[in-house]
Amino acid sequence: MSTGIISAYAGLLTLATVIIYCGSYGSLRPPSKPKKSTTSDVDDEESDLEDEIHSEVIDSSMALAYPIIGSVMLLALYLALKYIGPEIFNLFLSAVFGLAGIGSTYGTLTALAKTLVSDSHPRTPRYNLLLKKGNADLVSWKFSATTLVLLPASLLPAFAYYKLRGKDPRLAALSIVVLSISFAFNALKQLKLDSFRTGTYLLSGLFFYDIWWVFGTDVMVSVATKADLPIKLLWPKSLHVTSMKEFVVLGLGDVVIPGLFIALALRYDQERFLKSTSTPPTKRERTRFPAPYFKASIISYVLGLVLTMAVMHFTKHAQPALLYLSPACVLSFVLVASARGELIQSWKWQEDDGSTKHQPDVKPAHEQHNNTPTGSKVLHNGSIGPDGSKTIKANKSDPLLRGMDAESSDGTSRAD
Repeated sequence: MSTGIISAYAGLLTLATVIIYCGSYGSLRPPSKPKKSTTSDVDDEESDLEDEIHSEVIDSSMALAYPIIGSVMLLALYLALKYIGPEIFNLFLSAVFGLAGIGSTYGTLTALAKTLVSDSHPRTPRYNLLLKKGNADLVSWKFSATTLVLLPASLLPAFAYYKLRGKDPRLAALSIVVLSISFAFNALKQLKLDSFRTGTYLLSGLFFYDIWWVFGTDVMVSVATKADLPIKLLWPKSLHVTSMKEFVVLGLGDVVIPGLFIALALRYDQERFLKSTSTPPTKRERTRFPAPYFKASIISYVLGLVLTMAVMHFTKHAQPALLYLSPACVLSFVLVASARGELIQSWKWQEDDGSTKHQPDVKPAHEQHNNTPTGSKVLHNGSIGPDGSKTIKANKSDPLLRGMDAESSDGTSRAD
């Protein structure tokens, strides 16, 4: 095995692992924010680097459907390449992926900036672009000076990818890798498995999917080699490459699919840590906690990918990476959970909607009844605050409240 091949495999392995590591931490739930003021200046009080992420949760039914959905999409790409031709196919989809890559790169740069810049960074100027027609607002865009820096930088990879396609292989490959990194990072950040059961279903289904489309047909290999799209990671075999064939290739699915499982393991470690603490952790502590499941899964991924590359090199044949990565990730979870005596508990665990907050223990309703402050009233459909203040949710059908005014916390009466 030549030095160039070894360095190419090592570079690709490192790149894939770093993407999964960063994407996993990017998927962690941030600390709960205090309620914002409803004043008109609320937007100006937000951080320059604020980026609200709306996560898409993958449940068991969706996980079971992914091999079918993936097969349909892969076959569609294969038929398009065969009957439309690679030139027109790549020209059209390069424009689509280039436009999508602008937003994806911007999201990645924003996350990077938030990591590098402390919370106490000086505020940058903010602007409001408003286009009106008569009294109607056509365009309203509030942005900061940070946006003016990150947005042009986000345009460069997409522009380079579209303009350099089929020309300089080194620069073209670089633009493809940058866009692929941004796509993979944002996928890991926004797509979330809801349980280890779902993750096992997903990896198991795609295990057979990958085997069939790589060994059973030429579809997967044909799409991977002919589609000049940012859906793969590339690393050159030497510094003097003259064509795209001189790169080692790893499909983006071989990063994202196991990465979703690994990110889930990290969030599970985080939730166990948050539940074990008696005080709300600081922002720094929310990313520094014991992570046995995460460490085991990411180490298993590295070992599985090394095995994939070794088999591919010595057999001189493309390998379905999930053939090795899927068992590695699932086995790491089973071994760690079994060793800790938590297999059944962790298998049944299901992540919430991503809005988990650190909350103190809440007493049952009957205990709250017995510990109400002296002189306070027990209210139907209401609650008693720690200071004895009373809040009522009036119910007209309740005979005890019919005809009575709701009593406010300051003792005044209000009519419904």
